[in-house]
Amino acid sequence: MNKLKILHLSTSNEQGGAFIAMQRLHVAMRKAGMDSNVLVLRKHGEYPNTVQVSKIKFIFISLITQLQKKWRQRWFGKTKDEYGLFSYAKYGEDVSHYEVFKQADVVYIHWVSGFLSLRSMNRILKTGKRVVIFLHDMWHITGGCHYSFECNKYETLCNCCQMFKRNKYKDCSYKQFKKKLRMFAKHGNVLFCTPSSWLTECTSKSPFAQNKKVIHITYPLDTSIFKPIDKQCARYALNLPIDKKFICFGAADGTDSPYKGWRYMEEALKIFKKNVNLDAEVLIFGSEYSQAIANKVPFPVHFTGRLYDYYSLALTYSAVDVYVTPTLADNLPQTCLEAMACGIPIVGFNVGGIPDMVEHAKTGYLAQYKDSSDLAAGIKYVLTHESYEHLSRNAVNKVHDLAEEVKIASLHKALLLELKSIFS
Repeated sequence: MNKLKILHLSTSNEQGGAFIAMQRLHVAMRKAGMDSNVLVLRKHGEYPNTVQVSKIKFIFISLITQLQKKWRQRWFGKTKDEYGLFSYAKYGEDVSHYEVFKQADVVYIHWVSGFLSLRSMNRILKTGKRVVIFLHDMWHITGGCHYSFECNKYETLCNCCQMFKRNKYKDCSYKQFKKKLRMFAKHGNVLFCTPSSWLTECTSKSPFAQNKKVIHITYPLDTSIFKPIDKQCARYALNLPIDKKFICFGAADGTDSPYKGWRYMEEALKIFKKNVNLDAEVLIFGSEYSQAIANKVPFPVHFTGRLYDYYSLALTYSAVDVYVTPTLADNLPQTCLEAMACGIPIVGFNVGGIPDMVEHAKTGYLAQYKDSSDLAAGIKYVLTHESYEHLSRNAVNKVHDLAEEVKIASLHKALLLELKSIFS
């Protein structure tokens, strides 16, 4: 039997959680002997079987996307910063004429904002190829927001979107939602795949997924790279004090992201400092030195800067004692998988895909949503735990059980076989 040819469509292949997840899935598939290829708008690095659209197309689509954003703001008003990103897929590339697309049997559509329009996606579906909508956030099931927070209009019909300052029923979200609804209703050669239980539940409630299969498969992680390294050796390598307790969190998106919950992290550290007598320091990765951040953290702060390779990242995780993710909206943060694979317990809010990874009091601590005091209690729980080594082992075992590359690749192989039987 000939192997099915797989094509992943993504705006990029690096520099962003969704893009990294797509690339890791592609690599895991290739390692498992699957015929996987990638087509992106922006290509970073030299990856095998990865094709970029032409430079002229890249410049043209990028320019059109910026003009589209200004047009949307003119007619529907600016979006509110506290709700994050809104994408309106009016213009995009027609990928159906690319040779790598023509040869594909199965097409995975990942995070494609700024790359594919709804018209582009409709053309893909019209070819009759088997299509997997791979959700990295909520955009594929909403009228345009990437996270809906407390709003559940996506379960029926988006309108009067909370993201827009102008309150209008038939706004941008309404128009895009209706277009998506018509598109998915017309085509049966599509199913949805999500990496977290939370997003699986959200997708199952969407009208777009009516009479469509929704499958949950976690992101893969290379545990030959992300694995425990002797803590003392890691600290020597990074020139960090040996005798301190280290609290770690990431700041690649800065402290202004509405998703990352920096305000709660800041408050939790102050509460922890006030109530716990522990010689601790903070390590922040993904960000260059920031005096503004350093002034707000009541502990000595170390900044790693942006880390460009996985080995440095694994070394950094291994050097700390706890990883804190105060995220307010996230699908399945890969930083948590990475840290746990290196034996580092996680403290985070009970939201999104965090509970898939963090088993309370077993692999870390699940804090009540937006509760800084409970977040501080979680940091204390991990750093003063009488059997820290037990938490650490549990974290490693959890990732091996949940996200090991071979297992995830085999689940996608099974998915492809099911696709072949459903749409043959």
